[in-house]
Amino acid sequence: MNPELKSSKFQEIQAKLSRNRVAGTLLALCALSACSTGKEPKQASADRESIGRVVNAWPIGGEWRYGAPWASTTDLSSAEYRLWQNGIAVCMADKGFRYVPVVYIDSDDIYSILNPLNADWLSYGYHERPEPEPDTSDNDSQPPEFFEAGSGCADLASAFIDDTPVSLAIATRLDAMIPDVDRAMAGYEATSDGRAGMAEWSKCMQERGHDFASPEAAQQQFGSDSDVSDEEIAVRKADYECDKIAKLTESRSKFEAAAYASWAELNAEAIKELMDLEDKAMNEVAMLTTKLNAEGMDALTPPGSVPPVSSESTVAPPS
Repeated sequence: MNPELKSSKFQEIQAKLSRNRVAGTLLALCALSACSTGKEPKQASADRESIGRVVNAWPIGGEWRYGAPWASTTDLSSAEYRLWQNGIAVCMADKGFRYVPVVYIDSDDIYSILNPLNADWLSYGYHERPEPEPDTSDNDSQPPEFFEAGSGCADLASAFIDDTPVSLAIATRLDAMIPDVDRAMAGYEATSDGRAGMAEWSKCMQERGHDFASPEAAQQQFGSDSDVSDEEIAVRKADYECDKIAKLTESRSKFEAAAYASWAELNAEAIKELMDLEDKAMNEVAMLTTKLNAEGMDALTPPGSVPPVSSESTVAPPS
């Protein structure tokens, strides 16, 4: 198997659970809610503390989500992902291979072009910056048998994590909450602050030679293009400057914070139930982690289960 095919096969293996049920729901939340003006891309692998220090000076729109009940599910996503990766490593070791667990990438951090730490994102215009791929270099240069075994082990480890039904219950509850939150966040453009901000932003853009009624209109015009054009970058830079002048994201941020507070008050009981489930799920993951560490391959293949079939390796595992 040539290196390109091996790398492709390995990426397929990694993709099986690189975004688990809860993480996928969180990404859906950001897509549905106005994460920031113009629905810009999310920041990947970000340091939450570094963002937190600039929130007040550079309002990002959507920062209310740091206190939302699903914020801690990022920790659950990470814990489940680590357990899955460690399960693959245990299974691969049983088959005579050394597999290096791939580090979890948290791409749910809130992103805003107004944050000066992210100024380089202007070069992507209204297109989403590609999310970083997991670093699989430790596992890439392997014989075909490695990837054949890895596919079966990925499925086996995934099934092991599926023994945490609470995580599925959390995802189900989040799926029910998202439309409610999305509706609660809607309506900013119809407020007096929203109308005034949009008008000032649009005037500012016209003064710079760009005729758009809103950042969303610019997003719609350029976001579906296959490539980022010089015109798109010019519009995005003007959008950035006009957003600061009109304080559009700052105004939206205040609206969303108040809207979320009202929503949270009305849904206090549901929020508590969700957070209790999150605690329970973390405990379940901890117990499964202990079980895997203590029992190894036996934990992945309990009595009566059928282990995945893979080719016998005739190649010595890398040292």
